[in-house]
Amino acid sequence: MSCGPLLVEHLGRGAKGIVAAAALAEIGPPAAEALPVLLASPLRQGSEDLENRTVAEDETWLDACAQALESITTP
Repeated sequence: MSCGPLLVEHLGRGAKGIVAAAALAEIGPPAAEALPVLLASPLRQGSEDLENRTVAEDETWLDACAQALESITTP
């Protein structure tokens, strides 16, 4: 089973990135192809437009990435 490029493509800032990371967490180990992108992407929501970002959004992003990494790497 492949997670396909669509989820990996949407990993990143904003709500789409959080949903993509959550979906990868649901897929688990079969989503291993997403690991390089998860590990290489900045685990912060970014500094551009920082005034409109909240700590809660940033923490949600961190949690989503951590859950995806844990789920994918745990058989």
